[in-house]
Amino acid sequence: MNRVVVLKNHLATRRKAFASASASLGVTGNSTSSSTGGAKVPLWQQAGIKVTDDWINGKDELSLLSPLAKEVLTEDQMRQYETQGFLVVKKLLSDAEIKDIRDHFHGICTGEIYSGNMTVMRDVLLARERKGTKVTGEKEVTKIQDWQEDEVLFKYCKNKKIVKYVRAFLGESIRSIHTMLINKPPDLGKGTSEHPMHQDLLYFPIRPASKIVAAWTALEKITPENGCLTVIPGSHLKGLIPHEIQSQNVGYQGVKNIQGKEQEKVYLHMEPGDTVFFHPCLIHGSGVNRSQGFRKAISCHYASGQETIFTKIPTHNFGLLDEFFALTEKKLGPDFKLSQEEKLSLYNMAWRAKSRQVLGTSNDSWWNEDE
Repeated sequence: MNRVVVLKNHLATRRKAFASASASLGVTGNSTSSSTGGAKVPLWQQAGIKVTDDWINGKDELSLLSPLAKEVLTEDQMRQYETQGFLVVKKLLSDAEIKDIRDHFHGICTGEIYSGNMTVMRDVLLARERKGTKVTGEKEVTKIQDWQEDEVLFKYCKNKKIVKYVRAFLGESIRSIHTMLINKPPDLGKGTSEHPMHQDLLYFPIRPASKIVAAWTALEKITPENGCLTVIPGSHLKGLIPHEIQSQNVGYQGVKNIQGKEQEKVYLHMEPGDTVFFHPCLIHGSGVNRSQGFRKAISCHYASGQETIFTKIPTHNFGLLDEFFALTEKKLGPDFKLSQEEKLSLYNMAWRAKSRQVLGTSNDSWWNEDE
């Protein structure tokens, strides 16, 4: 059987599992639907606007705010997001909501709660030190992602207080596209707890950038000491900048030539429940955790289901595809090699498979796997 068919069949099986779990969560428009209603193509396509290289690189010049923004945001907040690329909302989640998330994370780490198809990650140095040992606690797990099947964690993505603000950026059609719970470990002296300054659009085969937004919530007090989020205000206006591998941790790429930008960085001190919303081209990262404790945060990236499409990615992102598929090729043997076209096709399939409709409906790009 053709090697791509084998991988597609594997992804198709996972999609069915995702769809079943999604239905049990009461999430509409899951990934096996042939149609979701609404417009078949985005309004900007209907208006004759073409996808250009600038669009692929995150400079689409569409509004960063939806028509609903004035119902949710103040004039200052709208200006802040448009010019700076991020907006912090204080104490958006309650202490009880934070406790539910933390308790559930603890259960996943100890094995009391089944982790399902989510990805459980460890710091590269922790992994080396404990090679061959079972993951048995919060001190072993540094991140879990792709938890769209988990009922408790996915409540965060559907939380009405979060979605209220996401509507201000994306409107009435909202899809979750990426989920993470970060448990930044105390650094072991090699800097592996640092996340290089990067742009999230690097990872997404979805455009336009202006119709994507992240929500990132502190689950405890976060400061520069334990590796708070760091941003460069206004950097979202520059579009996507070439990245390179800057960490031993797989997938942790950083913006090239970022040296000398220290004076432009803003360190986001956050209390439990504080939430920052930010543009996918905003340059951001997080520093080394110099404390003795683990620093926890939860996040979800959202896209407009009606106003986004799947596209090619910039050629300077091909190194990212190579990194992601290296493990797959290694497992399937030395004669198994995927072309860049095959990698991109499978990469897009994976992003479709883990996305979930949170509000409204989506256009045909989310279901057409032949693009």
